[in-house]
Amino acid sequence: KTANYGNYSNWGRIMAALGYSVIKFNEENVSIHFGNIEVVNKGTGTGKDAEANNYLKNNTEVSILRNLNKGSASAKVLTCDLTEEYIRVNAEYRT
Repeated sequence: KTANYGNYSNWGRIMAALGYSVIKFNEENVSIHFGNIEVVNKGTGTGKDAEANNYLKNNTEVSILRNLNKGSASAKVLTCDLTEEYIRVNAEYRT
């Protein structure tokens, strides 16, 4: 979330998070898209990071697709960003 807020399409962290998951998959089959921009194809970067960063910068709602190319299951997650104000407010909150 913080990388998205900073307009940084850090697909390496997405790949790392996939690796931490319990799902068995072959990294050479993975593709990752930011909107329609493919940043990973068959587990390898496509060199479109700057284009994906611009996509994040210019859109208030973004889509990040991770395809393991394994089966037909899918999931959708809705979330919000972490802005500087959100972090500041929550850092000051004490229980």
